[in-house]
Amino acid sequence: MNAEARRLVILAKSRWDPPMRREHALAQTARAAGLPVLFVECASDIRTFRAPGRLGWLRRLARAETCSEEPALSVLARSTIVPGHRGRLAEAAEARLARLQLRNCGLGRRDVVLATLPWQWPLAERLPAGRRVLDVTDDWTALVPAHAARIRALYLRAGASADAVVAASACSQELFAGRQVTLVRNGVAANVLDAPRSAPPRRRTLAYLGTFSERFDAPLVQALLDRLPDWTIELYGPCAYAGRAGKPAAELDALIHRPDRRARWHGPVDPDQIPAVLDGADVLLLPSRAGFTRGQDSMKVYDYAARGRPMVLTSAAADGASELPPGTLVADDPIALADAVCDGAAEPESNAAERARWASQHSWSARWPEWSAALLGSAAL
Repeated sequence: MNAEARRLVILAKSRWDPPMRREHALAQTARAAGLPVLFVECASDIRTFRAPGRLGWLRRLARAETCSEEPALSVLARSTIVPGHRGRLAEAAEARLARLQLRNCGLGRRDVVLATLPWQWPLAERLPAGRRVLDVTDDWTALVPAHAARIRALYLRAGASADAVVAASACSQELFAGRQVTLVRNGVAANVLDAPRSAPPRRRTLAYLGTFSERFDAPLVQALLDRLPDWTIELYGPCAYAGRAGKPAAELDALIHRPDRRARWHGPVDPDQIPAVLDGADVLLLPSRAGFTRGQDSMKVYDYAARGRPMVLTSAAADGASELPPGTLVADDPIALADAVCDGAAEPESNAAERARWASQHSWSARWPEWSAALLGSAAL
């Protein structure tokens, strides 16, 4: 880019609220560094077409609407018929519709467009921009196996045409056939790092904070609670199960409706409440299934470490982290997991300080120089 970027346009894979993902952290960090942000939410598809919101959904089919506007940060809401990952026809239709919806947003040659999903790349190529960048946080060929060949082709297409490719995990390099990929790992927000840490409550409480999807091994958590009859688990975060329109899948529903009521789901959490939520547990749990973590660098690991609490992960969750904090416990079957939980609850308090020190080296603000170089090239802030 010959001139300083006018703004960063993020084609997000989530809504703005709750702001808990990598693209939210990037938006906030870029804005703090002086780069205005246009955050384009993932589109609401036909599954969200309900009577109370029908007119808004129809209105946003024709034109994206500003649903939040703060200084140097605008958030746009969109609607679509079918999400772009459903196949080539859906991908093409979604790209064409999005271009029409964004036509009045004043996109131009000083903007940087960041795509966060491989099927957004045909749209990113067609939007007016000075630079186009792809951010890779998952291996979507594994997450959407029915369309793996097309997704692999989209990765190669982006590798050939993008001004930069960024990835959260080094293992994503192989998706791009020799193209240089910039590694920008995930991080932790200042409020999660800086809030005073409290002593463990000693109430035999587990907690999980994150998105609930097929990646979350609810039956394993069921079996773990059966092995730990005096423990409870608090579950925080939104649902993103395929085809469930934000509702729990049957396996999560079974967990939160256990007869003993020892698993409680609280839904999304305001970012300002994350320290209190995590500090309310004696042990933090990350029970990921195998096959769902490739290409990841788990944000939960950074948040958990920042609060100093003992952490128990499955092997799949450990594989989805670029680095593990000191004292992380890894186990897979219910018996070994239960032993790890008890060991974590009995660990020395010095371990908490070591984890917090580790997390302090991985703040989002510390990631900005790498992000800036990839997004802006020679015009990096």
